[in-house]
Amino acid sequence: MITIGEAQLTSRNYSCAMTTPEVNGEGWLVTLECTGENDVTERVRFVPDEEKLKLNYIDRTERNDERLVRCP
Repeated sequence: MITIGEAQLTSRNYSCAMTTPEVNGEGWLVTLECTGENDVTERVRFVPDEEKLKLNYIDRTERNDERLVRCP
C-alpha cells in the first residue's frame, strides 16, 4: 500500500518527501527524496486516469510505470 499526501509519499518500506508539484502535460512532475531500505532521489510524474493514478518514474529504464488505485 502506498499513501500519497500533500508533501509525502509513504509505503511499508520507505518514506519520501515530495517537492511542490509542477504541472506537466496532463499530470504533475515531482521529485521524491526517499529514505528507508534504500535512500534515493527520483523524479516521478503523476497522471490521473479515470479511477486510477499513473505513476511514471522518469529516470528509470526498468519498471518505470505503475497504476495506483484508491483504496475504499
